[in-house]
Amino acid sequence: FDYFATELFDKADEKIRDFLLRASVLPHMTPTLAGKLTGIDHADRILAMLNRRNYFTERRTGPELTYQYHSLFREFLTRRTEEVYEPSVRTEIRRSAAKLLEESGQIEDAAELFIEAQDWAGLIHLVLDHAQSLAAQGRSRTIESWITRIPREFTEVKPWLLYWHGMTLLHYRPRDSAPLFERAFELFTIAEDAAGVFLSWSGVVDSFLLQFERFGRFDRW
Repeated sequence: FDYFATELFDKADEKIRDFLLRASVLPHMTPTLAGKLTGIDHADRILAMLNRRNYFTERRTGPELTYQYHSLFREFLTRRTEEVYEPSVRTEIRRSAAKLLEESGQIEDAAELFIEAQDWAGLIHLVLDHAQSLAAQGRSRTIESWITRIPREFTEVKPWLLYWHGMTLLHYRPRDSAPLFERAFELFTIAEDAAGVFLSWSGVVDSFLLQFERFGRFDRW
């Protein structure tokens, strides 16, 4: 860490230091993404310079040119970020980065940053926007891992979150999915959301069937 500080970071001008710190929240970045996050319009030149001078910035070619910091360098920058910026500033940087990652299709990286920033509204929006497509890809456990990170005071009043949480558990923990569907059904009924009512009803019935016991519970439904 002393080497990083004396050989690179402390010798850079303030604008470069700010760029390095803000961009360090991104696991990998395109020049365009880095520019939007840092507010620097020549991010491409900065990243190319860092790579050309072997400043711990790897260049990767593919469908789109991307860069990423060496893991040790990124760890160093993360520590420096905690020293330089107030907590509110660090949170806002993560929130902004998460939104940019989501817009660019990097959903999982975006979710992790929303979680780090404790931006539950942003994470809920991401889950509800992408749950159906992720479930269709067989990635229900990914959805579950995100929903379980959201505080219960938010999930308990969001019927679509309850529904998707139930769906992630349905085929391997049907007993645990049933109360989620039931709670979602109640909230959808209050909201007069017909699609939600019928989908959560189907979830309840499927969960009873998959448990293969106590079929008397079907009577109510």
